Amino acid sequence: MRQITTNKSIKAEIHNWFLEVNQEFIPPLANFVEFETYSAKIFTNANRFELYNDDVLRGLLAAYFNYENKIAFVTLFGISKDFRTLSNIRRLFISFLKEFLKDHRMEYVELEVHHENTSLLRFYNKLKFTVKENRIQSVVFQATRQQCEYLVG
Repeated sequence: MRQITTNKSIKAEIHNWFLEVNQEFIPPLANFVEFETYSAKIFTNANRFELYNDDVLRGLLAAYFNYENKIAFVTLFGISKDFRTLSNIRRLFISFLKEFLKDHRMEYVELEVHHENTSLLRFYNKLKFTVKENRIQSVVFQATRQQCEYLVG
């Protein structure tokens, strides 16, 4: 059974999920992070929105909420290849946006996408996220609270 949860995953599940999906990230996640350290950081510090199927972690969106600047920064968003359907992607992302809007009163969502990940660049462009900053290897996208409210419906 598929379900979306918030902060249910444990550090070992996050670590194992990283091992499973590493090569599915563009470029691979291991090029940027050490999984043991990153798993602990995500588990301890991030707000996690998870997609489970039959009690197995299949998708993860991790965000940090900066209450002073009212910015939610998505540090990680991925779904295992065998569960990467448009409906699962939308369900997980919309669950995050609803939480972001309802409970945390953020004014902006920001996230960073590597230039090589053209499908994800198109995804956020299609959602009408704006380019906040164009970096050497990545693009930082931003959406306002109003844009997110429109997406949630």
